[in-house]
Amino acid sequence: MTDGGEDTGDGDDARERPRRSTDGGDLPLDDVFDLLGDRRRRYVLYCLADWDGAVARDELARQVATWEHGGDLGDVPAESITRVTVSLDHVHLPRLVDYGVVTYDRESAELERAAGLDRLEPYLDLARDEEGF
Repeated sequence: MTDGGEDTGDGDDARERPRRSTDGGDLPLDDVFDLLGDRRRRYVLYCLADWDGAVARDELARQVATWEHGGDLGDVPAESITRVTVSLDHVHLPRLVDYGVVTYDRESAELERAAGLDRLEPYLDLARDEEGF
C-alpha cells in the first residue's frame, strides 16, 4: 500500500486488501489464489467439493483436523479439533462466505457450497493432485 492507501498492484500482502462480498462467479485470479493459498482452507474446499448437501461444521472440523494430523479420525486429539473449529469460525468460513464460495448458517452450524466454488474447482483439482487427495 502507498501512504495514500491505494493498492499499487506491486504484490502487496493480500491481508492488506479489503475483503469484499461477491457471488463468487466473478472472482479475480488473485482472489482465487488467495483463497487457495491456505492449506486448512483448501482442506475445507476439498470436503465441500466432494460432499453433497449441507455439511455440519463440526464434522468438517474433524475431517480437516484428521488430514492435518495425517492419521485416522479416532487418533486426533480433541484440542486439535477445537483449534480447527475456532479457526473455521473466525477466519476461514467468514472469508469463504465473503467471496461467495460457501454459505454458512451459524445457527445450525451447517455450510454448503455456493456458486464461487465452481470458479475455484479447476485450481482446487490441481492442488488436490499435488497434495495427494
